[in-house]
Amino acid sequence: MKNYFSYILISLFLLSAGKISRAQDCTYYFPKKTGTEIVMKSYSEKDKLTSVGKSKVVEVSGNAVKIESEVFDDKEKSLGKSNFTVTCENGEFVMDLSNYLKGVNMDAYKDMEVKIETEAMHMPATLKAGDALDDGQMTIVVSNQGFKMMTMKVRIFNRKVEKLESMTTPAGTFDCAKITYDVDSKVVVSTTGKGVEWISKNVGVVRSESYNSKGKMVGYTLLASIK
Repeated sequence: MKNYFSYILISLFLLSAGKISRAQDCTYYFPKKTGTEIVMKSYSEKDKLTSVGKSKVVEVSGNAVKIESEVFDDKEKSLGKSNFTVTCENGEFVMDLSNYLKGVNMDAYKDMEVKIETEAMHMPATLKAGDALDDGQMTIVVSNQGFKMMTMKVRIFNRKVEKLESMTTPAGTFDCAKITYDVDSKVVVSTTGKGVEWISKNVGVVRSESYNSKGKMVGYTLLASIK
């Protein structure tokens, strides 16, 4: 699950959930046009392809955008499909970390009880260098016949807009906000790391990088195409 959980963290701003507010008050960090398709490719620190995520906007209704998603491994084997919705709350793009599990292969836990609790993060309509953004966290508890088998906790904190700049990927060049953050995760032992993301309005994540506690890059994701 390591590569796919990394994909979840790297793709932190692609998915969201929240209450619907007026559409004209919201800036989306995801496409809002029916039929738009996005392909994200994740790589190891040695530039080896690890996974591919494909998303398609299938319906736009008011302030809600419905999306179909599928994740593949490096051999083009499907790891799972899902449907989800992105929307806004009080004019802000809202990110619920539980949505980042969509498309991740959870077959190992299909006969168990999986409980997910989250604290959502928000993305303001206007970003500028120096802005501090709120934190988010997710707790996953896996139980079998009443016995707790595993608890996974992930916390995203110290989110900050470093600067505004352009970023070029195989999909083109985009005006982005460069956002940095810290990550704490715990399954059996605790691990820490850092992330950097370049996010663009009406597009989403253009590039993301993940680093371990020593500052070494352990993987990255690129927007491969959008059409």
